[in-house]
Amino acid sequence: MVLFFPELQGKLNGHAVRVPLLNASLTDAVFELECSVDVAEVNGAFERASLGELRGILGYETRPLVSVGFINDSRSAIVDALSTLVVNGTQLKVYAWYDNEWGYSCRLSALQQYGVVAGAYWAFTLSDGALRMLVLFHFHQLGYSTLDIAGLFLFYEVFGILTNLCGGWLGARFGLRLTLWAGLALQIFALLLLIPVSASWPKLVSVIYVMVAQAISGIAKDLSKMSAKSAIKTVLASPHAPFPSGQDADGEHQLFQWVAVLTGSKNALKGVGFLQVACC
Repeated sequence: MVLFFPELQGKLNGHAVRVPLLNASLTDAVFELECSVDVAEVNGAFERASLGELRGILGYETRPLVSVGFINDSRSAIVDALSTLVVNGTQLKVYAWYDNEWGYSCRLSALQQYGVVAGAYWAFTLSDGALRMLVLFHFHQLGYSTLDIAGLFLFYEVFGILTNLCGGWLGARFGLRLTLWAGLALQIFALLLLIPVSASWPKLVSVIYVMVAQAISGIAKDLSKMSAKSAIKTVLASPHAPFPSGQDADGEHQLFQWVAVLTGSKNALKGVGFLQVACC
């Protein structure tokens, strides 16, 4: 544990014996504290954490349960409040129940879901930045004016707005999985549409064709964005989530943090997509 929390070096010691049991397991943790505490203070801190930022991960139990009472509990640890013990004010003993690897498996499952959603969104973002740079450079080399090139992206923004207006309904009606994969598929299709574009095409034909391709890309962008951000909220709201959001102020703050990470990484990766094409 000190590998993850170096500040606990020399302050925490213990051992674990892994035995295959049908019942839940128990952690016996003993801490030497720097300041005096009492049982009520310690249990209060655990209870607040179980209802706040660690909702769904940490449990707090005041009933006199035995091991079978914690079977199939998805939380990583459930503090047995009746067994909390303080000796001489600074030595703290805490019992925490857990159902072997079930809680750990639930954390990994939700983390995997977040990884899939974020990975799909990042892959889209890279291709989206590259796609727009390809269009910009190609038509710049053909001698198109700045206004002409800007007009090529008009449908990209317009159809993105229209997708935002109905994207929530589509996600609720058909599911976020379908809308996310639809966005990725449409982006690939939009990329493929640019393959036959040629300098020999009449200007009007080129502009209309590319604007249609950009419209499809705009739809793909907002389908993927709406699906990814909505999926993050779904994953974090799950009791199996690695960092569940809950419904309180701490949970909302945590949800915004994870969406901000996703959005911030998207903007950074879009810049990478721009550079990717510029360096080719």
